[in-house]
Amino acid sequence: MGSTDSGQRRPLLEHSTTAHPHAQIIHFSNSLTIFLLLLFLIGCLHGDLVVVQEPSFVSGLKGQSVTLYCSYTSDGEDIFRSVVYWFIKEGEDPTVIHPAPPPRYQNRVKFSKYSGSVNTTFQIHPLQLKDTETYYCYISFLVGEQTFTKDGVGTRLFVHEPLVLTPPPNCSCDAPRQRYISCGTQVLDGNLVWIDWLRNGEVVRQENETRLVEPAGNGSERLESQLPLPVCCLGKNLNYTCMLNHISGGIIDKSKHTVVRESPGHPLLLYVLTLGKSAIILLLVLVCGLRKGSLFNQSKAH
Repeated sequence: MGSTDSGQRRPLLEHSTTAHPHAQIIHFSNSLTIFLLLLFLIGCLHGDLVVVQEPSFVSGLKGQSVTLYCSYTSDGEDIFRSVVYWFIKEGEDPTVIHPAPPPRYQNRVKFSKYSGSVNTTFQIHPLQLKDTETYYCYISFLVGEQTFTKDGVGTRLFVHEPLVLTPPPNCSCDAPRQRYISCGTQVLDGNLVWIDWLRNGEVVRQENETRLVEPAGNGSERLESQLPLPVCCLGKNLNYTCMLNHISGGIIDKSKHTVVRESPGHPLLLYVLTLGKSAIILLLVLVCGLRKGSLFNQSKAH
C-alpha cells in the first residue's frame, strides 16, 4: 500500500510542476489586462481635455497688434505641468513660434498665462502683412505619469493696410463727364477679400467689374475699386462709404463717410441765355440809337 501511495503521489507532484508555467501565463495575462485597462482609463481622461481657440477668425491693421486666445477644459483627472505651444503650418512641417520664435517673429510676440488659470494669450506686435496665417495652439500635459498633447482648431489671422478713400477731382469741363470715386488697400492675398460701396447708407449694386488686384512687388497685392458717380443730382450731397469684406470674417474695415458734391460741367444753357440776353439788349440799344439819330436828322432838315 505504501509503495502504491508513493507511486500515486509522484504523478501528482509531476503534474503540479508542469502546471507552474500555466500559472505564470495566467498571471502575465492578468497583468496585461490591468495595464491595458489603465491605458484605456488614461486615454479616456485624456480625451476629456478640449483645447479652445476663440474666435476662429480675427483681422488686424498693419503696424498694430492682435491678441489670440487659447484655453482648455478637462472633466477628468487633474492636469499637471501643462505647457502651451503656438505654431503655424508652413509646408509639411509645423513651425513653432512659441516658445522658440523663428527670426521673423522674434521681438514681436508675447505670451501670457495667468497663475492658476487655464486661459492664455498670444500677442503679435507690430503686425506685418505676411503674418496672415492660421495659428494653432497645442498643449502638452501630464495625466498621471503619461505625457499627452492636444491641438486646437486654429485661429485665422488676416492683416491688411487701412482703406484709403479718394474723392473724385473737381471737374471744370464744359460738359458733364463720367467721374469716379476710388477706394483701395494692400493685402497679402486679394482673393480672400473684396470692396463694397454704400451711397447714403444703401448698397450700390455695381453693373461692371470694379475690383482690381495688382501685385505690389513685395509679395503682397494692391486691391482697388472704382465707383462711377451719377451725372445727375446737380448740387446734391451724397455720402459714400467703402467697406472691406473677408470671405470668412465679413466686414473687417470701413472708410469714414465722405460727402461728395456732384458738380457737373459749366452750364452751357445758362451761358447761351446770358449771351443771348446781352445780344438782345445790345440790339435794342442799337435800334434805339438809330431811331433817335433818324429823328434828329429829320428835325434838323425842317
